[in-house]
Amino acid sequence: MNSALVERVKAHEGLRLKPYRCTAGKLSIGYGRNLEDRGISEEEARQMLERDLREAVAVVKLWLVRGDADAAEGVGPETLSRLGRVDRFAADLSVQWWVLVELAFWLGAGTLRKFKRFREAVLDYRFDDAADELLWADEARTIPTKLHQQAPARTARLAEILREGRE
Repeated sequence: MNSALVERVKAHEGLRLKPYRCTAGKLSIGYGRNLEDRGISEEEARQMLERDLREAVAVVKLWLVRGDADAAEGVGPETLSRLGRVDRFAADLSVQWWVLVELAFWLGAGTLRKFKRFREAVLDYRFDDAADELLWADEARTIPTKLHQQAPARTARLAEILREGRE
């Protein structure tokens, strides 16, 4: 590709890392990528998913160690030592581990941080209780969580995987 062309288009379009409306009113991103007419390729979608899932792994590790998920803040020697224990935890419970990663990907760090009783149950290897925390908002198990109301099939499937320890 001609480098002068690339630089000229970059200068004219400008870089926007979040979707925006271009001068033609089209939803765009990056250096003028028209999402409405072009979208993204399957390969681009796969690359974004894999990157997002790698970030979700880091979120889960910090969430389990510290109860939060702010990736860059306060990672000292004690946190690094605990992260090593989380790696062993992930290896021991690979199926449940990947449920936690999916939750971090799906919900984001801010929402995951709010799941305090769920986190305690996971850390205590009480996966039946962790599954119940995903599904029920009350101790009597009669009021579904917002999460379960919004995506009942997905939430039920993740709870089932947590309980059974298998896909």
